[in-house]
Formats: sequence, C-alpha cells, structure tokens
Amino acid sequence: MSDERKLTMSYLLGYLRRRLIEAREEKNEKLLVELGNTFDFIEAASFEVKDRKHAVIVEEMSNAVRDAFMGSEWKSNIPSEDEINGASE
Repeated sequence: MSDERKLTMSYLLGYLRRRLIEAREEKNEKLLVELGNTFDFIEAASFEVKDRKHAVIVEEMSNAVRDAFMGSEWKSNIPSEDEINGASE
C-alpha cells in the first residue's frame, strides 16, 4: 500500500510548523534562520498572488521566529494545524 500524500500548501506549512516548534524547543538558531528565510519567501509569494489567508499564517510563523531570537516565545501565536488547513480551503 502506498502513501498517497501530495505536496500541498497545507502539508508544506504543517511541516514547517513542526520544524518551527522543534527549532524553538531546541533553541536551534541555525534552523530558525533557515525557517525565517523560508517564511519570507512564502510570504512574498503569497502577497504576489494576493493569497491573504496564507500570508497571515506565514506572517505569524515568521513572528514566532523573531520572538524566539528575542527570548519572548510566549508572545507568538504559532498557527494550529486546523488554522493552516482552514487557510487552504
């Protein structure tokens, strides 16, 4: 039996969300920088195609990266899997 998953925006953002949580818990600065750069690219692309729902999700994750560097993770709202999936509907 094969795994029928496809690379979708929901899957990609869910994957990046899990990596973000991992990076913050482990205080992995290198991964946080990589995620921050990735979120910048996705946010720019979202604005280019006027996809406000995904832009908001990515902006929140980008803010979570910034807050991790500032030592104020508690200020961040990392979107839930449900919020990410809802943005793709």
